Amino acid sequence: MLSFANLLARNTWFLILHWMRRPWMRRLHLMPMQKMVGDRRTRFYTTYKNQNRLARRIGLPLLKSAFFLLLASALLQLTLMLALTMNEHGWLTPPQLDSHRLKDG
Repeated sequence: MLSFANLLARNTWFLILHWMRRPWMRRLHLMPMQKMVGDRRTRFYTTYKNQNRLARRIGLPLLKSAFFLLLASALLQLTLMLALTMNEHGWLTPPQLDSHRLKDG
């Protein structure tokens, strides 16, 4: 399950980076900076770079853990649903202990 979560996370991370590196997306991200002047513009750009650096550093591990939790939750719910369905159909009834006991006499 962990390898499947890693596969999903890596594919999602690739698509996220692919879209974020498109020229139109970069223009869209930097559009607010065009309206700023002076020191505010440089602070915005350094903050923007720091946020991107942080996202690149923790993005993939965060996606891996999120997909692992999603798959674990789905597997747990599937197991619970299967157990409840088996109980409703009578497939999980305990054995009758009275018929298996040795009689004294």
